[in-house]
Amino acid sequence: MLYELVLSIGRSLDLSENINSFMKTFMTRKNYEVGAVYLKQKRKSQPAYKLVLAHPEVRVPTKNIGANHKLVQMLEENPGLAISSTEENFDALITESGVIEGEFLVFRLKEIGFIKFYSSVRKNKFSKLEINQMYTVIDIFAVSIAACLDHKRLLFEARKREKAEIALIAEKKLHQERTSFVSAVSHQFRTPLAIIQSNADLLNMVLAKMNMHDNIQIPKITTRINSEIDKMVELMNDLLETGKMSQEDIEVKKQDVNIESLLNDINRNVKMIQKDGRFLAINVQGKNKNITTDPLLIGNALNNLISNAFKYSNDSNPRVDVIYLNATVQLQIKDEGIGLSPSEKKNIFKPFYRSDKVQNVPGTGLGLSIAKRCVELCSGTIQVESTANESTTFTIELPY
Repeated sequence: MLYELVLSIGRSLDLSENINSFMKTFMTRKNYEVGAVYLKQKRKSQPAYKLVLAHPEVRVPTKNIGANHKLVQMLEENPGLAISSTEENFDALITESGVIEGEFLVFRLKEIGFIKFYSSVRKNKFSKLEINQMYTVIDIFAVSIAACLDHKRLLFEARKREKAEIALIAEKKLHQERTSFVSAVSHQFRTPLAIIQSNADLLNMVLAKMNMHDNIQIPKITTRINSEIDKMVELMNDLLETGKMSQEDIEVKKQDVNIESLLNDINRNVKMIQKDGRFLAINVQGKNKNITTDPLLIGNALNNLISNAFKYSNDSNPRVDVIYLNATVQLQIKDEGIGLSPSEKKNIFKPFYRSDKVQNVPGTGLGLSIAKRCVELCSGTIQVESTANESTTFTIELPY
């Protein structure tokens, strides 16, 4: 949930869209029924906090909250509150309609306001680690709201200046903050994941010495733990790569590249990890020519596409056709797999998009968007052709 919340922040500099994206993501994942954001008002003639967005709106009739409200006082002492109907002060926090029992979850948005969630069902208590993680995410969310407010103010003040230039500066700043945060959180997660994995491996070693593998279920559990860790690491790597690819100032280091040698290297790596004996079939049409491109970016794109070809093929060997044309070289990566429908083809390069047919197949939904960005950075194009339930072909075209 943490990564989804982070990625929902700052997608727009419009205040309502930014708040709505974060709030709906949290409510969907944690099953809260009502959410509301109140922001602090600067003018003394106005109430202390004003409702700026609620979902659903009809459940939150209280539009203004004074500085002496019990909720405001409690948030001055604690940045976050989780209070159920069996606890003191629950009734004092009610600003929603139809509330009898359940739980409130409230976070202070630094000095600019607070966000409030309600569920009619009491939730499991957050662990200390979860609370600390949520505080970090909420702080980033508060920064994004402040950026939206600053953006609105700047646009108002910039009626006589270049509006587009100011908006671009604000957007870049917000993007850099979000990218830096994703990178920092990803690196912080690696240490606890490594500890969990090493302890699972140690447990297996102890069980092996005690000859207990055939008698208990622990080996199956540790296998699941390691599998989930691998998925988390893959997600973190893809998120970091997505963050890098979304930057505008990526340095493209072009050099002479022999595309056939690059594919042979990838094929050797594939053979080492394929357990079913399959390999990449490489077919060449035309005379071998070097191309001027970035080998790391193109290698990244090809690795993603070829990995998918193995993942979604059945028993056949995926194939790459290298076609040397007059001004460009074409790379056609083909698989005999599940294919794509027209609607799936339309969305296939969007980040986090995954077809309903592959939900049980490991993956993050980021690989193809990364591949597309890599190819475009190298002045190339990528297209997809597919027949549902039969095959898919991705075609990369690169200039010499």
